Amino acid sequence: MTGTITEVLGRIPADRLALVDPDRGALTFGELLVGAEHIAGQLATLGLSRGATAATVLPNGPAAAQAYLGILAVGRAAPINPKLTPRELLEQLRGVDAHVLVTTPE
Repeated sequence: MTGTITEVLGRIPADRLALVDPDRGALTFGELLVGAEHIAGQLATLGLSRGATAATVLPNGPAAAQAYLGILAVGRAAPINPKLTPRELLEQLRGVDAHVLVTTPE
């Protein structure tokens, strides 16, 4: 199987359940794909491209999955644990040399 991650996801029936998070709900593969493509488009608009890295500081769940897959469609992903201390977060961010940070308002 070849192609980008969004092309591969597009081959799976859209109504098939992709993931379930008891606290944040469920996503079908179609919803996962739409969210990933939306994120990929936003990041491409910001200039993220092959070879560029986007760091994520997101809690595990459907939104994190969409962000991660969307990032992989246009660049490299560097997930960072949101439970780190501020100092640890800064160290991680410096270490991955991210071009973009994807996170929540919190």
